[in-house]
Amino acid sequence: MLSRDPNECRREAEGSLRNIFKHKQQQKSRAKPRVEVKSSAKSPLASLWKGKQQKVRHVPTHVSEEEDSAKKIEGYSEQHPNHDELILWAKKNLLAVRVLRERTGAYIPDQDRAVVNEALRMRMDLDCLRTLIEEYPHALDCGGIVDHIDHPIHVACNHHRNAVKLLLELNPECANQRDANDKTPMELFLRNEDQLDITFDEFTETSSRFLKLDPTITSQRFLGRESVRNIVLQNELIPRQIENSLA
Repeated sequence: MLSRDPNECRREAEGSLRNIFKHKQQQKSRAKPRVEVKSSAKSPLASLWKGKQQKVRHVPTHVSEEEDSAKKIEGYSEQHPNHDELILWAKKNLLAVRVLRERTGAYIPDQDRAVVNEALRMRMDLDCLRTLIEEYPHALDCGGIVDHIDHPIHVACNHHRNAVKLLLELNPECANQRDANDKTPMELFLRNEDQLDITFDEFTETSSRFLKLDPTITSQRFLGRESVRNIVLQNELIPRQIENSLA
């Protein structure tokens, strides 16, 4: 039975997703092909074998071959035996958090996006968040007529900036998805003054990822606004290429 305590719902959702993630990692570890390590030490008789090529054991280089061999291992199954139940339980708890937070009882038209957004608002662990998005990839769709409304990239920039890089990795098109006020994700990312939700290194790497996906960002007007300029320069939280554009 679902709890009426938002914190309990969050714990239940994250617990279910963590079980799925741990199982997947354990199975991948079991299925990892063994690679024969060849010693680099030269044999005293090496000089007697000049001109001859030493036979080397062939190691598969294609991912598909490794996956095929992995599937042949007895008992291997990347999917958790209770996968469907765990995902459904996580979804129900995240939707419950949404209902308890808004307390309006309004219909939720896009449940996939709603559960991902709630996970972002609660600053869910990145491994669990990845597991959730892999189950609901359409939550990151971009370019549609309603994708400017409550898109996960905007929620991440406002509430969980440490997860922005993950979203850009899973769908690079997110970098160009403007919000309802016509703001770019990077503008939201930079205007967020919460310094506790992201480390310096993650801030720099994420900013660089934005630039790589859209080099024209440096010409955007918001980068010249004094408020943003003061925030990022005062805290030294910005890559040099953007800093130069603000000079």
